[in-house]
Amino acid sequence: MAMSLRARKPWELTWHRKRALEGYLFALPWIIGILFFFLFPMAYAAYISLTNWSILGTSPWVGLENYRRIFTRDPLFLHSLKLTTIYSLISVPLQLAVGFTMAYLLNQKIKGLSFFRTIYYMPAVLSGPAIAVVWGWLFNTEFGIVNYILGLFGIPSIPWLTSREWIMPFYILMGLWTVGQTVILYLAGLQGIPTDYYEAADVDGASRFEKVRYVTLPLMTPVIFFNLMTTVIASFQIFSTAYVISGGTGRPANGSLFYYLYLYRTGFAQGYLGYASALAWILFFVLVVISIVIFKTSGLWVYYEAGPRENGGT
Repeated sequence: MAMSLRARKPWELTWHRKRALEGYLFALPWIIGILFFFLFPMAYAAYISLTNWSILGTSPWVGLENYRRIFTRDPLFLHSLKLTTIYSLISVPLQLAVGFTMAYLLNQKIKGLSFFRTIYYMPAVLSGPAIAVVWGWLFNTEFGIVNYILGLFGIPSIPWLTSREWIMPFYILMGLWTVGQTVILYLAGLQGIPTDYYEAADVDGASRFEKVRYVTLPLMTPVIFFNLMTTVIASFQIFSTAYVISGGTGRPANGSLFYYLYLYRTGFAQGYLGYASALAWILFFVLVVISIVIFKTSGLWVYYEAGPRENGGT
């Protein structure tokens, strides 16, 4: 304690300042990137949301009028938010469940495992517009192969892309196409589980289901938590596929007018950039609230494996 409280000599202060300066210099590119590509655009977008700024360049100050209009006189805001929320509530659990199941199967010792892992991950590297074009052909009402296969079983053609009742199931199914990203993370988590736990479960006479229920799932909850966070945020940002399929209009009858698509249409198709900035900030706060709720409730279901104790015990 006496050594820590003693006054530092001038050469010690110079050394510490030098070390601190070196640290800031190494972190400077990251700091500049955060300032100019994240914080400054966010602050400027907040300013724009308080104006009636348009592509024409006029930007009269309107204060909170954009936000009052959004919550009181804009039915498309509630419609797009409701549509995106429904999509997230259905697609996120489905993607998590399908991704975990595929990862569990790919973690088994079978022939050609590397080939199957590559095949399942390849769709994840494709761009959103390319996926939308391919799926638009597959689910086309007139010449799509999906309706052709259904017709072989006597099922009439389904208007996937032209009916408000079927357009949401179409996007949910299309979202499963890129589930390979979560599969890779699940697979890494499964391979990180010590085999000792499974051997102990075998000694206790546990069945395969019981090993999954009481060993695999609890130890995989940190990975599930990470995938849940990223998938929820991505589901609220669905844009490119909806833009390509609907031509940027949200058809049929605004049945695919997701929040990001409505934001884009308001800001860049109609030119109301101030109003679109207000929509963007509302979405930001919605995602912040959802993230806080997930983090606060994670302690009820996320389990972290305890490491060795400091005194040498386990």
